[in-house]
Amino acid sequence: MIDPTLEYQYNVRAAVPEHSDYFSRWQTLSEAFREQRIGYLDQQYGTGPRQSLDLFPAGGTRLHLFLHGGYWQAMDKSFFSFLAGGLIEHGIDVAICNYPLCPHADLSVIVDSVRLACRFLWRNAARFQGRWNSIQLSGHSAGGHLVSMLMATRWPELDSALPGGLIGSGVSISGLYDLEPLRYTSINDKLGLDAAAARAISPLQVPAATRAPMLLVTGNDERPAFREQMFRFAERRRRERVPVETLCLDEKNHFSVLEELTDSRGILLEKVLAMA
Repeated sequence: MIDPTLEYQYNVRAAVPEHSDYFSRWQTLSEAFREQRIGYLDQQYGTGPRQSLDLFPAGGTRLHLFLHGGYWQAMDKSFFSFLAGGLIEHGIDVAICNYPLCPHADLSVIVDSVRLACRFLWRNAARFQGRWNSIQLSGHSAGGHLVSMLMATRWPELDSALPGGLIGSGVSISGLYDLEPLRYTSINDKLGLDAAAARAISPLQVPAATRAPMLLVTGNDERPAFREQMFRFAERRRRERVPVETLCLDEKNHFSVLEELTDSRGILLEKVLAMA
């Protein structure tokens, strides 16, 4: 049964009626970026049709992996190439990742898929002329959830060749950390979460696996549920002695907050670069 209050809080497209304008702009900017910048496009990190990524090299020792949003059921890496520009200018290699979508895959499969992407990048650094010391993660909305789950992953247990410090830092922009409320929204029509699945896949319920620093970001014009989730998750990780910083950006909604990652004069890019 849909709870109208929760539907209001988490329906981000209804909260931003002009959301399609953002998608169109991102697509145009990303197409132009790919035309101007040499990259390794559509690299398969698994056997599935959406297990692919684009990598834009800068010749540095740092790698930044971005995971897109869309409530785990929409969007594509091709909309987000433009986000690489500001990072590449500072010598950071950037990967933009696709992953399977609901309802064709459940959330546990999606989490396993992005773990596979990290493993692929680390084990194939030489293929991309990479000399990476660790991977910095960022993600938007559902991608922020995935960032948090990756930072709760014990990598040597997944693959003994992977270092425990595989992830150097993580940035979650308008992320979701407690999935239980989504069970009572229309979002769950494709997610198919029950109580046990929501708990198992909620970063708020999963212990930290690293003390790598995290930056949690929301816009002040977002619905309050996103800020509430951010502060609850930050408190949980701080109790586990994880260095966490929270950042609320003025006059930014659920979509415009992501564009701050490209603003060379903005505080978000500045903090991301400092963490990298």
